[in-house]
Amino acid sequence: MNYKKIQQKNIPGLTFFGDVLPAAIDNFQLSIGDLFESVEDKPLEEFERQMTEDGNKRTYLVKMPEKYVEKSFKSDFYKAALQEEIDSDCLGKIHSIRYYKDFEGKYLVQFIFDIK
Repeated sequence: MNYKKIQQKNIPGLTFFGDVLPAAIDNFQLSIGDLFESVEDKPLEEFERQMTEDGNKRTYLVKMPEKYVEKSFKSDFYKAALQEEIDSDCLGKIHSIRYYKDFEGKYLVQFIFDIK
């Protein structure tokens, strides 16, 4: 992947699909302590992703695998995509989670969060 300006809402070359509601982000963030115990023994899952960092703010653009697209609740995907940060306890406040589609109809998810 090689998209420009992945830290903004309108990413050139992608179609914006929607934001995750702030309440859902808060619930996910609150559940991370419980999730840590369930992921600490799992192998790290590899995703096609792109990253940018500005100070203590990090942005990921992650291609969502088909196995997660069909699920109603995406917290397993969020957890897997952010597992390195969860495991190393450097995940700070999550500012936004946004969905996009590329020209092939594949979903990409943007995570913007603080790092500790």
